[in-house]
Amino acid sequence: MSASRGLVVLLLLLSAVPFAWADAVWTGDMNTKWSEPSNWLGGAMPLGGEIATLTGAPTANQPDVNLWATVGTLNFESAGWTVTSAGGYGLSFNTVNAITSAGAGVNTVDVALSDSYVQGMTFQAGTDNTLVITRDFTQRRDYGTAGDGTIIFQGTGSSNQTWLLNAGTTLFNHPTQQNFDSGTTVAAGSTLGGAAPAFQISAYGTIALADGASLSPGGDGVYGDLISALRIKSASATTRAYADMGGTASSLVMDLGSTLGSNDQIIVDLSASNGYFYLRGCELALRGGAVLADGDYTILTEATGNYSGTFGTVTYNGAPVDPSQFQVTYNPDSVVVSVTGVPEPATAGLIALGALALAARRRR
Repeated sequence: MSASRGLVVLLLLLSAVPFAWADAVWTGDMNTKWSEPSNWLGGAMPLGGEIATLTGAPTANQPDVNLWATVGTLNFESAGWTVTSAGGYGLSFNTVNAITSAGAGVNTVDVALSDSYVQGMTFQAGTDNTLVITRDFTQRRDYGTAGDGTIIFQGTGSSNQTWLLNAGTTLFNHPTQQNFDSGTTVAAGSTLGGAAPAFQISAYGTIALADGASLSPGGDGVYGDLISALRIKSASATTRAYADMGGTASSLVMDLGSTLGSNDQIIVDLSASNGYFYLRGCELALRGGAVLADGDYTILTEATGNYSGTFGTVTYNGAPVDPSQFQVTYNPDSVVVSVTGVPEPATAGLIALGALALAARRRR
Protein backbone atom coordinates (compact mmCIF):
# COMPACT_ATOMS: atom_id res chain seq x y z
CA MET A 1 0.00 0.00 0.00
CA SER A 2 1.38 3.38 -0.95
CA ALA A 3 2.01 6.01 1.73
CA SER A 4 -0.65 8.32 0.28
CA ARG A 5 -3.24 5.55 0.20
CA GLY A 6 -2.37 4.62 3.79
CA LEU A 7 -2.86 8.22 4.86
CA VAL A 8 -6.28 8.29 3.20
CA VAL A 9 -7.30 5.10 4.99
CA LEU A 10 -6.09 6.52 8.33
CA LEU A 11 -8.07 9.73 7.81
CA LEU A 12 -11.20 7.74 6.93
CA LEU A 13 -10.81 5.66 10.09
CA LEU A 14 -10.34 8.75 12.24
CA SER A 15 -13.41 10.40 10.70
CA ALA A 16 -15.52 7.41 11.75
CA VAL A 17 -14.58 7.88 15.43
CA PRO A 18 -17.06 10.21 17.25
CA PHE A 19 -15.40 13.33 18.61
CA ALA A 20 -15.73 13.77 22.38
CA TRP A 21 -15.12 17.07 24.11
CA ALA A 22 -12.69 16.90 27.01
CA ASP A 23 -13.41 17.65 30.67
CA ALA A 24 -11.86 20.69 32.27
CA VAL A 25 -12.04 20.11 36.05
CA TRP A 26 -12.07 23.09 38.43
CA THR A 27 -9.53 23.05 41.26
CA GLY A 28 -9.50 26.69 42.42
CA ASP A 29 -5.83 26.28 43.35
CA MET A 30 -4.87 29.88 42.59
CA ASN A 31 -7.97 32.09 43.09
CA THR A 32 -11.61 32.39 41.98
CA LYS A 33 -10.97 33.60 38.41
CA TRP A 34 -12.52 31.43 35.72
CA SER A 35 -9.85 32.58 33.23
CA GLU A 36 -6.87 31.61 35.40
CA PRO A 37 -5.29 28.45 33.87
CA SER A 38 -3.93 27.32 37.26
CA ASN A 39 -7.51 26.98 38.57
CA TRP A 40 -8.18 24.10 36.16
CA LEU A 41 -6.76 20.60 36.25
CA GLY A 42 -4.31 20.38 33.36
CA GLY A 43 -3.66 24.12 33.35
CA ALA A 44 -6.23 25.36 30.83
CA MET A 45 -9.72 26.80 31.19
CA PRO A 46 -12.52 25.16 29.16
CA LEU A 47 -13.12 26.50 25.65
CA GLY A 48 -15.67 25.96 22.90
CA GLY A 49 -17.53 22.71 23.42
CA GLU A 50 -15.46 21.48 26.36
CA ILE A 51 -17.15 20.39 29.59
CA ALA A 52 -16.51 22.54 32.67
CA THR A 53 -16.76 20.10 35.58
CA LEU A 54 -17.15 20.90 39.28
CA THR A 55 -16.76 17.78 41.37
CA GLY A 56 -16.29 16.65 44.96
CA ALA A 57 -16.50 18.94 47.97
CA PRO A 58 -16.81 22.60 46.88
CA THR A 59 -13.45 24.35 46.93
CA ALA A 60 -12.76 27.44 49.01
CA ASN A 61 -12.26 29.35 45.76
CA GLN A 62 -15.50 28.86 43.88
CA PRO A 63 -15.62 29.97 40.23
CA ASP A 64 -16.10 33.65 39.33
CA VAL A 65 -16.72 34.02 35.58
CA ASN A 66 -14.54 37.05 34.88
CA LEU A 67 -14.97 37.14 31.08
CA TRP A 68 -17.52 36.23 28.43
CA ALA A 69 -16.99 32.47 28.21
CA THR A 70 -18.32 29.68 26.01
CA VAL A 71 -18.44 26.03 27.05
CA GLY A 72 -20.22 22.92 25.92
CA THR A 73 -21.63 21.96 29.32
CA LEU A 74 -21.42 23.24 32.90
CA ASN A 75 -21.34 19.95 34.79
CA PHE A 76 -21.93 19.79 38.57
CA GLU A 77 -21.05 16.28 39.79
CA SER A 78 -21.81 17.19 43.42
CA ALA A 79 -23.91 19.73 45.33
CA GLY A 80 -22.98 22.87 47.25
CA TRP A 81 -21.39 24.83 44.39
CA THR A 82 -22.01 28.45 43.39
CA VAL A 83 -20.81 29.89 40.08
CA THR A 84 -20.92 33.70 40.08
CA SER A 85 -19.80 36.66 38.00
CA ALA A 86 -18.90 39.71 40.03
CA GLY A 87 -18.25 41.64 36.82
CA GLY A 88 -21.59 40.79 35.23
CA TYR A 89 -20.17 38.46 32.57
CA GLY A 90 -21.95 35.41 31.24
CA LEU A 91 -21.72 31.86 29.96
CA SER A 92 -22.78 30.73 26.52
CA PHE A 93 -23.36 27.08 25.62
CA ASN A 94 -22.89 25.39 22.28
CA THR A 95 -24.03 21.84 23.03
CA VAL A 96 -27.47 20.50 23.88
CA ASN A 97 -26.61 19.63 27.50
CA ALA A 98 -26.12 23.15 28.83
CA ILE A 99 -26.11 22.49 32.59
CA THR A 100 -26.19 19.16 34.40
CA SER A 101 -26.49 19.16 38.18
CA ALA A 102 -26.15 16.16 40.51
CA GLY A 103 -25.82 15.41 44.21
CA ALA A 104 -28.14 15.81 47.17
CA GLY A 105 -28.42 19.55 47.76
CA VAL A 106 -28.34 22.82 45.84
CA ASN A 107 -26.16 24.19 43.07
CA THR A 108 -26.47 27.86 42.11
CA VAL A 109 -25.59 29.58 38.83
CA ASP A 110 -25.50 33.34 39.40
CA VAL A 111 -24.35 34.18 35.88
CA ALA A 112 -26.14 35.52 32.79
CA LEU A 113 -26.76 32.66 30.36
CA SER A 114 -27.28 32.40 26.62
CA ASP A 115 -27.29 29.71 23.98
CA SER A 116 -25.28 29.67 20.76
CA TYR A 117 -28.32 29.04 18.61
CA VAL A 118 -28.39 25.43 19.78
CA GLN A 119 -31.79 23.81 19.26
CA GLY A 120 -33.22 21.96 22.27
CA MET A 121 -30.73 23.13 24.87
CA THR A 122 -31.42 21.37 28.18
CA PHE A 123 -30.98 22.04 31.90
CA GLN A 124 -30.90 18.89 34.02
CA ALA A 125 -31.17 18.35 37.79
CA GLY A 126 -30.77 14.86 39.19
CA THR A 127 -32.57 13.10 42.02
CA ASP A 128 -32.54 15.11 45.29
CA ASN A 129 -30.81 17.99 43.53
CA THR A 130 -31.98 21.58 43.12
CA LEU A 131 -30.45 23.77 40.42
CA VAL A 132 -31.01 27.52 40.97
CA ILE A 133 -30.44 29.90 38.04
CA THR A 134 -30.63 33.43 39.38
CA ARG A 135 -30.12 35.75 36.42
CA ASP A 136 -31.86 36.48 33.14
CA PHE A 137 -31.05 34.33 30.14
CA THR A 138 -31.25 34.83 26.39
CA GLN A 139 -33.11 32.09 24.57
CA ARG A 140 -32.88 31.91 20.78
CA ARG A 141 -34.01 28.29 20.36
CA ASP A 142 -36.19 25.79 22.22
CA TYR A 143 -35.17 25.14 25.83
CA GLY A 144 -35.88 22.04 27.88
CA THR A 145 -35.56 20.59 31.37
CA ALA A 146 -34.73 17.03 32.36
CA GLY A 147 -33.98 14.90 35.42
CA ASP A 148 -35.96 14.08 38.53
CA GLY A 149 -34.81 17.09 40.56
CA THR A 150 -35.97 20.71 40.81
CA ILE A 151 -34.87 23.61 38.62
CA ILE A 152 -35.65 27.15 39.80
CA PHE A 153 -35.37 30.07 37.39
CA GLN A 154 -35.26 33.37 39.26
CA GLY A 155 -34.55 35.46 36.16
CA THR A 156 -36.63 35.70 33.03
CA GLY A 157 -35.91 34.57 29.51
CA SER A 158 -36.19 36.62 26.34
CA SER A 159 -37.42 34.25 23.67
CA ASN A 160 -39.76 33.59 20.79
CA GLN A 161 -39.30 29.87 21.17
CA THR A 162 -40.76 27.04 23.28
CA TRP A 163 -40.08 25.52 26.70
CA LEU A 164 -40.18 21.71 26.81
CA LEU A 165 -40.43 20.56 30.45
CA ASN A 166 -39.59 16.88 30.15
CA ALA A 167 -39.20 15.75 33.77
CA GLY A 168 -38.92 16.82 37.40
CA THR A 169 -40.14 20.15 38.76
CA THR A 170 -39.54 23.49 37.04
CA LEU A 171 -40.30 26.66 38.98
CA PHE A 172 -40.26 30.18 37.56
CA ASN A 173 -39.82 32.67 40.41
CA HIS A 174 -39.06 35.88 38.54
CA PRO A 175 -40.52 38.81 40.57
CA THR A 176 -42.38 40.27 37.56
CA GLN A 177 -43.34 37.64 35.02
CA GLN A 178 -42.10 34.74 32.92
CA ASN A 179 -42.59 35.02 29.17
CA PHE A 180 -43.68 31.91 27.27
CA ASP A 181 -43.61 33.58 23.89
CA SER A 182 -44.41 30.44 21.93
CA GLY A 183 -45.77 28.56 24.91
CA THR A 184 -44.56 25.60 26.90
CA THR A 185 -45.21 21.89 27.03
CA VAL A 186 -45.20 19.96 30.31
CA ALA A 187 -44.65 16.21 30.02
CA ALA A 188 -46.51 13.61 32.08
CA GLY A 189 -44.89 13.28 35.53
CA SER A 190 -43.49 16.81 35.38
CA THR A 191 -44.51 19.86 37.39
CA LEU A 192 -44.67 23.50 36.28
CA GLY A 193 -44.94 26.06 39.05
CA GLY A 194 -43.33 28.94 40.85
CA ALA A 195 -43.96 32.25 42.54
CA ALA A 196 -43.77 34.49 39.46
CA PRO A 197 -46.90 36.66 39.58
CA ALA A 198 -47.55 36.07 35.87
CA PHE A 199 -46.93 33.57 33.09
CA GLN A 200 -47.35 35.52 29.84
CA ILE A 201 -48.20 33.74 26.59
CA SER A 202 -47.80 35.44 23.22
CA ALA A 203 -49.89 35.01 20.07
CA TYR A 204 -51.14 31.45 19.49
CA GLY A 205 -49.01 30.19 22.37
CA THR A 206 -50.20 27.57 24.83
CA ILE A 207 -49.24 26.31 28.27
CA ALA A 208 -50.04 22.69 27.49
CA LEU A 209 -49.87 19.98 30.15
CA ALA A 210 -49.75 16.37 29.02
CA ASP A 211 -52.22 14.13 30.81
CA GLY A 212 -50.41 13.25 34.05
CA ALA A 213 -48.53 16.54 34.50
CA SER A 214 -49.03 19.08 37.32
CA LEU A 215 -49.47 22.86 37.58
CA SER A 216 -48.46 24.10 41.04
CA PRO A 217 -48.49 27.86 41.69
CA GLY A 218 -46.29 29.34 44.40
CA GLY A 219 -42.97 28.86 46.11
CA ASP A 220 -40.51 26.03 45.71
CA GLY A 221 -42.99 23.16 45.62
CA VAL A 222 -43.06 22.73 49.41
CA TYR A 223 -46.38 23.29 51.15
CA GLY A 224 -46.78 26.80 52.53
CA ASP A 225 -43.76 28.35 50.79
CA LEU A 226 -44.67 31.57 49.01
CA ILE A 227 -48.40 31.01 48.74
CA SER A 228 -49.39 33.28 45.88
CA ALA A 229 -51.63 34.04 42.94
CA LEU A 230 -50.44 33.06 39.46
CA ARG A 231 -51.78 35.13 36.58
CA ILE A 232 -51.89 33.31 33.26
CA LYS A 233 -52.09 36.12 30.76
CA SER A 234 -52.08 36.95 27.07
CA ALA A 235 -49.43 39.30 25.75
CA SER A 236 -52.22 41.65 24.61
CA ALA A 237 -55.98 42.00 24.75
CA THR A 238 -56.31 40.53 21.26
CA THR A 239 -53.77 37.70 21.55
CA ARG A 240 -55.18 34.23 21.15
CA ALA A 241 -53.56 32.08 23.84
CA TYR A 242 -54.58 29.11 25.96
CA ALA A 243 -53.71 27.07 29.04
CA ASP A 244 -54.70 23.43 29.01
CA MET A 245 -54.56 21.04 31.97
CA GLY A 246 -54.38 18.05 29.66
CA GLY A 247 -56.72 15.44 31.16
CA THR A 248 -58.03 13.55 34.14
CA ALA A 249 -54.60 12.29 35.24
CA SER A 250 -53.23 15.84 35.57
CA SER A 251 -53.29 17.87 38.79
CA LEU A 252 -53.78 21.49 39.75
CA VAL A 253 -51.95 21.67 43.10
CA MET A 254 -53.23 24.45 45.37
CA ASP A 255 -52.12 25.30 48.92
CA LEU A 256 -54.70 26.51 51.44
CA GLY A 257 -53.05 28.62 54.13
CA SER A 258 -53.71 28.75 57.85
CA THR A 259 -55.92 31.84 57.55
CA LEU A 260 -58.95 32.34 55.35
CA GLY A 261 -58.05 34.05 52.08
CA SER A 262 -54.44 32.85 52.23
CA ASN A 263 -54.26 30.37 49.38
CA ASP A 264 -52.76 29.75 45.98
CA GLN A 265 -54.88 31.07 43.16
CA ILE A 266 -55.06 31.00 39.37
CA ILE A 267 -56.03 34.29 37.69
CA VAL A 268 -57.21 33.78 34.11
CA ASP A 269 -56.16 36.91 32.22
CA LEU A 270 -56.36 35.71 28.63
CA SER A 271 -58.05 37.32 25.65
CA ALA A 272 -61.66 38.10 26.53
CA SER A 273 -62.98 36.77 23.23
CA ASN A 274 -60.92 33.63 22.58
CA GLY A 275 -58.58 32.84 25.48
CA TYR A 276 -59.39 29.82 27.65
CA PHE A 277 -58.06 27.92 30.67
CA TYR A 278 -59.22 24.32 30.16
CA LEU A 279 -59.60 22.16 33.27
CA ARG A 280 -60.25 18.93 31.35
CA GLY A 281 -61.54 17.04 34.39
CA CYS A 282 -58.14 17.18 36.10
CA GLU A 283 -57.56 16.58 39.81
CA LEU A 284 -57.80 19.52 42.19
CA ALA A 285 -55.07 18.57 44.68
CA LEU A 286 -55.56 20.71 47.80
CA ARG A 287 -52.89 20.85 50.50
CA GLY A 288 -53.34 22.17 54.00
CA GLY A 289 -51.40 22.54 57.21
CA ALA A 290 -52.23 21.74 60.83
CA VAL A 291 -54.92 24.43 60.89
CA LEU A 292 -57.43 25.05 58.10
CA ALA A 293 -59.97 27.79 58.68
CA ASP A 294 -63.62 27.29 57.76
CA GLY A 295 -64.91 29.44 54.92
CA ASP A 296 -64.60 30.11 51.20
CA TYR A 297 -61.29 29.89 49.31
CA THR A 298 -61.33 31.36 45.80
CA ILE A 299 -58.86 29.21 43.88
CA LEU A 300 -59.58 30.47 40.36
CA THR A 301 -60.86 33.80 39.14
CA GLU A 302 -61.26 35.48 35.78
CA ALA A 303 -59.82 38.90 34.98
CA THR A 304 -60.38 38.53 31.25
CA GLY A 305 -60.79 35.33 29.28
CA ASN A 306 -62.64 32.25 30.42
CA TYR A 307 -62.17 28.99 32.22
CA SER A 308 -63.80 25.87 30.85
CA GLY A 309 -64.75 22.54 32.43
CA THR A 310 -64.70 21.14 35.93
CA PHE A 311 -62.42 19.07 38.17
CA GLY A 312 -62.80 15.32 37.91
CA THR A 313 -61.59 14.60 41.45
CA VAL A 314 -60.75 16.65 44.54
CA THR A 315 -58.17 15.53 47.11
CA TYR A 316 -56.85 17.00 50.34
CA ASN A 317 -53.29 16.10 51.32
CA GLY A 318 -53.44 13.17 48.91
CA ALA A 319 -56.73 11.62 50.11
CA PRO A 320 -60.20 11.95 48.54
CA VAL A 321 -62.17 14.70 50.24
CA ASP A 322 -65.24 14.26 52.39
CA PRO A 323 -68.01 16.07 50.46
CA SER A 324 -69.47 17.28 53.76
CA GLN A 325 -66.21 19.15 54.44
CA PHE A 326 -65.29 20.38 50.94
CA GLN A 327 -67.66 21.81 48.39
CA VAL A 328 -66.52 23.16 45.00
CA THR A 329 -68.70 25.83 43.40
CA TYR A 330 -68.27 26.76 39.73
CA ASN A 331 -69.37 30.37 39.34
CA PRO A 332 -69.43 32.15 35.94
CA ASP A 333 -66.16 33.95 36.73
CA SER A 334 -64.59 31.99 39.58
CA VAL A 335 -64.15 28.62 41.28
CA VAL A 336 -64.60 28.57 45.06
CA VAL A 337 -63.81 25.81 47.56
CA SER A 338 -65.95 26.00 50.71
CA VAL A 339 -64.39 24.31 53.74
CA THR A 340 -66.13 23.17 56.91
CA GLY A 341 -64.54 21.38 59.88
CA VAL A 342 -61.29 20.14 58.31
CA PRO A 343 -58.36 19.38 60.64
CA GLU A 344 -55.06 18.09 59.33
CA PRO A 345 -55.30 14.25 59.09
CA ALA A 346 -52.62 13.87 61.77
CA THR A 347 -54.59 16.26 64.00
CA ALA A 348 -57.75 14.29 63.35
CA GLY A 349 -55.94 11.13 64.43
CA LEU A 350 -54.82 12.76 67.68
CA ILE A 351 -58.37 13.94 68.33
CA ALA A 352 -59.63 10.39 67.79
CA LEU A 353 -56.99 8.96 70.14
CA GLY A 354 -57.91 11.55 72.73
CA ALA A 355 -61.56 10.61 72.49
CA LEU A 356 -60.74 6.91 72.92
CA ALA A 357 -58.58 7.65 75.96
CA LEU A 358 -61.35 9.74 77.51
CA ALA A 359 -63.91 7.00 76.88
CA ALA A 360 -61.59 4.38 78.43
CA ARG A 361 -61.06 6.58 81.50
CA ARG A 362 -64.82 7.02 81.93
CA ARG A 363 -65.39 3.24 81.77
CA ARG A 364 -63.01 2.64 84.70
